[in-house]
Amino acid sequence: MKYYLGMDIGHTKIKVGLFDKNGNNICFSSAQTPFHSNVIEPAVLWQCAALCIKKLIMENDINKDDIKGISCAGHGNGLYLIDKGGKVMDEAYTATFDLAQKYVDTYKSSPRIEELYGYTLQKIWSGQPLMILNYLKNERKDIFDKIGTAFFC
Repeated sequence: MKYYLGMDIGHTKIKVGLFDKNGNNICFSSAQTPFHSNVIEPAVLWQCAALCIKKLIMENDINKDDIKGISCAGHGNGLYLIDKGGKVMDEAYTATFDLAQKYVDTYKSSPRIEELYGYTLQKIWSGQPLMILNYLKNERKDIFDKIGTAFFC
C-alpha cells in the first residue's frame, strides 16, 4: 500500500498522520512540541519530530518505503535561521516572541506602516519575522551577523 505522511508542528503538539491515496487517515501519532519559551532549539525540535514519525511507523508496522509523499505545516510566523555557511542556527523563534514589541510600537506610528502591510498583508506584531529580525539586528548583532537565510515556520 502507498502512504502519504502529513505533519503539523504546532505550538503545543507535533501531529503526524499517514493517509491513503484517497485521503483516509490510516494512523496517527503526536508528541508535545519542545517549546519552553518563545525561543526554540531547532535540533531538539527536529529530534522530537523525527521520533514522532519513527513511533508512527514502528507502532503501525509500516514499511517506510511505502511512504510516497510528505507534507508539512507549521505554527506560522516566528523565525527559523540558516547561517551563511548553510547550517541551521542554534536558536529559532516562535510567533509568540515578544521581545520585539518596542519595534512594533515604533513602526505603528511610522508612515511606513502601510508600506509594510503591502508586503506582508498582515498587521505587525512582535512574533513576525520582520520584527524579530529588527530585534536581532538591534539587540543581538552576534546572531544577526551570522544569518544567511531566514524562514517562516
